[in-house]
Amino acid sequence: MIAILLAGVQIPVADYQEIVIDRPLMAQDYPKHYTHYELRDKLLDVAMKQWSHYNVNEKKSLLNEMSKVTESEKLSSALLKLFKSESNELIQYQILSTLTYMKQSASSLNQLKEIAKDEKFSMGAFAVLARNLKADELKSYLKRSDAYIVTACLAENVNDPQVLINALSQAKEDYQKSLILRQLARISQDSAYAKCETDFHRSQFTAVSRSKSFLVKQAKTKKFANQALMRMKELGWNSDFNQVAKDILLSSSVEVQVSACALLAENKVNMPFLLSKLNTLPEVAGIVALDVFVNHSVPPALQKQFCQLKKNADGVNIKKLGVMEDQALVQGQKNTFQLIRQSQNSALVEAGLRYLGVMKTSVDKSFIAKQLKHRDMPRRHGAVFYLASSAKSTQLSGLVKYTQGSDMAIRKAFYDGAAHNPTVNFSKLITPGLKNRKDAKHNPQPSSEVRSYIIWAMTNSNHVHNQNLFELKKLLTEKLVKVPMSENVFDPSYVRENAYLCLAHWASKGSKEGKRMFSEVQEFVEWQKEEGLEYSESFDQVLDMTEALLQGKKINKKYFYTKALSIRLIDSPIR
Repeated sequence: MIAILLAGVQIPVADYQEIVIDRPLMAQDYPKHYTHYELRDKLLDVAMKQWSHYNVNEKKSLLNEMSKVTESEKLSSALLKLFKSESNELIQYQILSTLTYMKQSASSLNQLKEIAKDEKFSMGAFAVLARNLKADELKSYLKRSDAYIVTACLAENVNDPQVLINALSQAKEDYQKSLILRQLARISQDSAYAKCETDFHRSQFTAVSRSKSFLVKQAKTKKFANQALMRMKELGWNSDFNQVAKDILLSSSVEVQVSACALLAENKVNMPFLLSKLNTLPEVAGIVALDVFVNHSVPPALQKQFCQLKKNADGVNIKKLGVMEDQALVQGQKNTFQLIRQSQNSALVEAGLRYLGVMKTSVDKSFIAKQLKHRDMPRRHGAVFYLASSAKSTQLSGLVKYTQGSDMAIRKAFYDGAAHNPTVNFSKLITPGLKNRKDAKHNPQPSSEVRSYIIWAMTNSNHVHNQNLFELKKLLTEKLVKVPMSENVFDPSYVRENAYLCLAHWASKGSKEGKRMFSEVQEFVEWQKEEGLEYSESFDQVLDMTEALLQGKKINKKYFYTKALSIRLIDSPIR
């Protein structure tokens, strides 16, 4: 029974903030480190009814799993009912511990206030209250003992400096002093810094301070400049922070320079300053400084200087080339080819070939042929990307081999390049990859990741073939066949989401076949939902986005797909 209950708890969810912008949505965009949990009402009801029949170990196991569900007021209320009916004090303590990070209703908070009157469970109940009540509502509890003050500091919920100073003078354990000092820093009690006894305390105090003047002062010290700069970045850019980062940039350690560059890169006003210092900074700091150019367009006045690539600075050059590719900066073409011809760094050669391919720059055929035969994979990928992104319609027959091999990374590089070459009609090279079976020549079926790049290229293209629209519909509505180790399944959700958006894109462009295929897919999705098939939250967002897209509305920027797809593929012209 316990196993059944626990099996229904975990639901993976994408961390939308980590989606990158230079490719279609991939499986790895669903990081394993972030998981959302919920407990369905039916399972909770069963647990409540069976609670009295569980032994102590079973109750502990169930509470451990329930502690992961933090957004359910109903679960909190249910646990308080179990607390009242439970006779085992250890389990009661664990219930209160489980409630600590959970969302609480007003009714639950009132019950916890009553429990806090019981000396036995007072501290456990207070730990929950400290995270849910306002600081002023906790003052009566703080008078009980310093232990309550420390617990409230752990919840970052004490606003009376005198109470904290008094508790600090009585604290004996180092962790108690650290918690109290951190809380004093949070409420901007800069004078309390003098009470720090160790560099660890001073570092901790600096790392959580909200006082601008204090952080500016700390940034000028050698010991705590890095903590101060990182804290400034967390608090958000302002002119005082910006100036002190400029002042200390070239006279600090590498670690501090990296933090200063990270802060300066927050605002595009620093573009000229960072570019002027780029060649004097350590490479790792220079790479961080370039973030400002990744996030903002390089101004015309700075483009020539930006496109100058320096020898023996491969990390900086690779990042620059990525920006030059994304923003199609024309000044760097000659310099780039000269650099990659002499470079021994395969990653740099790949980045250079990608940029030259996007710019349609003519490159010596013998150089490309040499990269295609090179043993280093990045060089081969860059060469294939270059061929696809710079190809002309008359050259496609010679590129077919890159769409059929067993090396999926080569296929991906080809379709990535095709996505950057929208004027050429790649439809005939796209069709085989969309079919959910091997072709007549028994070429390997593309991987799901390759298939998503194929769909990406189809979305970007100025051309569309009706057969490809039909294959997209089949991909969404039919199960795969001949999939090794996993027969009779649909394509992964990220592939189907890209396919759904691609059909919506062509429907919005006025394609008659696109409208018909998209309409059939819409009906299929609606039917599956009526049948009770659960779709992921990300697919629900895709449905909302496609509806807005078809209505000609501007897509709300909160959608994570605006990072991954719409800005790059739909809203903006493709080079």
